[in-house]
Amino acid sequence: MCAVLLCGVLMPLHGQDIPADSIPEGFEGGKLTQYYFTEGLKSLKIERDYGTAVEWFDKAIGLDPGHSPSYYEAANAIMYSEPRRALEYSTKAAGLDTANSWYAGQQARLYVMTGDYESAKKAYEKLIVMAPRNPENYGMLALLYQQTNQPYAAIAVLDKAENAMGKIEQLAQHKTELLVAAGLFDQAVEEARSLVAAYPYNYEGYLALAQLYAEGRKDSLAMENYNMALSLNPDGLDVIGSMNEYYRIKGDAENYLSTGKMLLQNPGLSLDVKTQFIRDITGNRNFYRENYFHIRELTSLLYLQYPEEYGVVALYSNNLLARGDFEEALQVHKDYIATPRDALEPYMDIIGMEAYKQRNDSVRKYTEIALQRFPTNPELYVRLGGTQSYMGNTRDALKSYEKALKYSEGDSIKSVVLGVIGDEYHRAGDEKKSYRYYDRALELWDSNTMVLNNYSYYLSEQDKQLEKAHQMAQKVMELEPSNPTYMDTYGWTLFKLGRLEEAKTAIRQAIALDTRNSSELLIHYGDILHAMGEEYMATVYWKRALEAGHDEEEINGRLESVAEGN
Repeated sequence: MCAVLLCGVLMPLHGQDIPADSIPEGFEGGKLTQYYFTEGLKSLKIERDYGTAVEWFDKAIGLDPGHSPSYYEAANAIMYSEPRRALEYSTKAAGLDTANSWYAGQQARLYVMTGDYESAKKAYEKLIVMAPRNPENYGMLALLYQQTNQPYAAIAVLDKAENAMGKIEQLAQHKTELLVAAGLFDQAVEEARSLVAAYPYNYEGYLALAQLYAEGRKDSLAMENYNMALSLNPDGLDVIGSMNEYYRIKGDAENYLSTGKMLLQNPGLSLDVKTQFIRDITGNRNFYRENYFHIRELTSLLYLQYPEEYGVVALYSNNLLARGDFEEALQVHKDYIATPRDALEPYMDIIGMEAYKQRNDSVRKYTEIALQRFPTNPELYVRLGGTQSYMGNTRDALKSYEKALKYSEGDSIKSVVLGVIGDEYHRAGDEKKSYRYYDRALELWDSNTMVLNNYSYYLSEQDKQLEKAHQMAQKVMELEPSNPTYMDTYGWTLFKLGRLEEAKTAIRQAIALDTRNSSELLIHYGDILHAMGEEYMATVYWKRALEAGHDEEEINGRLESVAEGN
């Protein structure tokens, strides 16, 4: 309600000195007052120079303190920029001419704009007496009572308006809303029905009735009035939207999606609302599965309408992926970038999908296409380097990572890239360079958990600097205490230090948190149990590691060593 009452455009104040010699000869007394007033009106209405206008009006008031029009127009000039100051002028004008409804109306509006609702109510009550056939005054007074939590007083005001002027559509609609808010359902229905009778060709009355009947669970009457509203306004977003929500609440999926289609086809509905509707209907897996064909039609409809909007392309692609059409979804993205795009996301999505399929040649191809468009993007160079590394091309991978480092901004990003380079040197067997890059990464960002974890694990695997390795793993656990991979490294450093009980506890907790059935965790736990003399349970976990995909030769070697020991 405040937004309705306080709306307005902020008016600029300029103001300039009024030349003393600008007054024509022969003007004095009342004529001079009128001259100042007229010049003020020219500045206000023609030149839109509100500050200068007030200066002229002030000059008129200075000559004639009882010149009410100058107070009134001065208030008009600054009512949006300085409403409190404007109220002072307006109050003076209304006090000088108590029978002037224009002055009283301005004062009432300014009470609202300054937040003095009690004074505003009194002012509008006075205005209703002064102008009993002005519906705006009744509406504003009702809004004020509503704003101050007096709904019954607001309803009484609107009843008074109807007695004075008959049924007025806007006031009747407001009264219906108030009756609903007050819980007077039957009276609200009667009011809406009388509105339909008075304005039989206006859809809003039927819509109000439909919503009331829907709330009262009188479905046949609700649908009868919804259909009447729709026949009178077939493109009305408020009608279609209300019907759509009605069907959603009822669980009528067919009609919910049918009216949803009408919404998607309506040019008056924003794209954001349309895409949110698609997200809603595709986000519920059970609903999606049960209404697959209807939803497929709607996502296709939106895609055909907005093929240039990537948000829509992504939604359509996700729908294709949900039904198993991976290649078609990928092609949709590729069709989109057939015209070069300024956004990185579509290229990254293609690269990610190709990587998921382990098609490294395609990953490299589309990464290089993306780099033509975004030649300074470090993430793309990291992607390219990762593909080159996977394909065994360490030299090119390192070159790509160095370019990523060159274009990285910020210590944390540079630290991540340095860590990736360190990982690459480790894969190449150059531990000296690997650790050098890890040290550089941690100098820039000492909380880089990926680097801390990898550095710690590789040191512990080589039985080097075990205390340093443990301290790094311990820091990682402080930063991310629930990550099973990091917990595994922490436990492994404890194992290497000979702290077997602590290691056992840490790895057991990591296994409990792990959702990927990591064979590495299982074999580590088996190794710890073996070191503690728990041979049987060690073999159980080694066999579980084998089932999880660990190297068969490595597992069999452990099992054979236990068997030989027995």
